[in-house]
Amino acid sequence: MLTFGGYAGLNYLAVAAAMGMYWLYMAWTGYKAKDDTVWARKLFVFSIFTITALSVAMSLDFQVTKELLVTYAAP
Repeated sequence: MLTFGGYAGLNYLAVAAAMGMYWLYMAWTGYKAKDDTVWARKLFVFSIFTITALSVAMSLDFQVTKELLVTYAAP
């Protein structure tokens, strides 16, 4: 939604989509996991990695919208 709202660019969208899809894949494969503890730990570590990657992508691909500039410029 940050991309569609104009606050982040397409690079952020690509990172968010790729990380989200892989996270869903990992979560879905948990139904067939032989060891739930190993699966849960992998999913937890990947979710922390995802949050970090999204934060970095957001900070690198930040865009200031025209509406935001107008809002702060008005007296």
